[in-house]
Amino acid sequence: MNSFLLLVLLSVKVFSQSPQIEGYKVYYGSLHNHSDFSTDAQGRAIDAYDFARNVSHLDFFGLSEHCIYLTQAKWDSAHKISNAANRDSIFTAFCGFEWTSSSPYGHISIYETDSFKSVLDTSYDSFLEINSWIEKKKGLAFFNHPGRQNGSNLEFMHFESKPISNFIGIELWNRTAGFSTYYENDGYFSNDGNKSFYDEALLRGWRIGAEGSEDNHTANWGMYSEFRTAILAKANTKKDIVDAYLNRRFYSTLDKNLALSFTLDKHEMGDSASAGKLHLQIKAFDVDSEIVRLIVLKRNGDTLKTWFPNTKNVVINDSIECIKGEYYYVIVSEQDGDQAISSPIFIADKKPEIIVDTITPIDTTSNIDTTKAYIHQNQFYIVKPNPFSDKIEIVNNFKEDVWLTVYTIAGEIIIPSQKYTTTNIILNTNHLITGCYILKIKNSNRCEQFKLFKK
Repeated sequence: MNSFLLLVLLSVKVFSQSPQIEGYKVYYGSLHNHSDFSTDAQGRAIDAYDFARNVSHLDFFGLSEHCIYLTQAKWDSAHKISNAANRDSIFTAFCGFEWTSSSPYGHISIYETDSFKSVLDTSYDSFLEINSWIEKKKGLAFFNHPGRQNGSNLEFMHFESKPISNFIGIELWNRTAGFSTYYENDGYFSNDGNKSFYDEALLRGWRIGAEGSEDNHTANWGMYSEFRTAILAKANTKKDIVDAYLNRRFYSTLDKNLALSFTLDKHEMGDSASAGKLHLQIKAFDVDSEIVRLIVLKRNGDTLKTWFPNTKNVVINDSIECIKGEYYYVIVSEQDGDQAISSPIFIADKKPEIIVDTITPIDTTSNIDTTKAYIHQNQFYIVKPNPFSDKIEIVNNFKEDVWLTVYTIAGEIIIPSQKYTTTNIILNTNHLITGCYILKIKNSNRCEQFKLFKK
């Protein structure tokens, strides 16, 4: 083969057309990666974008350096390199940072902000504090490798704080660990029917999509595996890719060129649809003509329908009755075992109902006489006094570890979830202002909630 023909063939491979599906082009890439700006990673940032584009043939690529290693000079240099690597219609480059609270709140990749914050800054070292900053800066945020940093049982505060719209995705694969690690699991809660981290977040109102990132530290960006995040966008420009992310129009795939569309009444994945009887359509195909063996439709994390198309080009049409507050997504499985998971379609804007195996309703006494002291007592716990002032006492008759969380009536966490191993527990409440609060007590298979008043 002469050198000219070889050059032509290589050019076709690098700049080949992206697959098209339902009016969109499909672009493949990975946002959460590292260079030597992170100190614990290899390779220069300038080489990372070049490798991702010209060797791994990614359509988009991002670096999110560890915040604890960043300086202002590194931040400025990283963005300058990223901007220079961006090529409209060819390659979209992102640059952000990874907020790395290994103990106890987890790792978050954050993009599209004009500055960065480190967990070493005590003003931004908690989950609620960094969330407030992300909202203020209008950043795009992703939950990274859920479960990996949960040693203190506080990772992402188990999605129980007030959701913010800036979180747009969660990793369902990371490095070479696929869905079996980050999706096919029992999440943080053992009493919800084996829901994954993905579903536990969705059930608590986080409107996130199915993402995955290579988290590359070894200077072979895009080559760890053939896993990808796939974006449905009109064009490969920064504007279009960001728009797709904001609209959760993306899916997580273990196959590097699987194309997928999932719609309800023509609302594509990531969108909201009205309640009622809706027309469902699923389309999928692999550029390499692999056989699609199985498709599963999930409703609120539970299997609703399955199909066995056993064909290269899947087109499924059906109708389903959708209720306000539900969400739906699909899982596609190929004959070789590769899978893809879509972002959800949300039915209206109501928060979905969380179904747990056993739960005691909140004490709904609305008129607490603040001149008297009450004791909440059942066979499991004693909670006193109510009203309380500087402390709440809990006697744990269950005699096993419990996790305690205190919320405002509006649902915002005031005292984050913490594990207790003793039978007699005292919560310090000096810092709380007068008002009503909810105390949640959770063990391995039960959840109790009590309404208390701070006088």
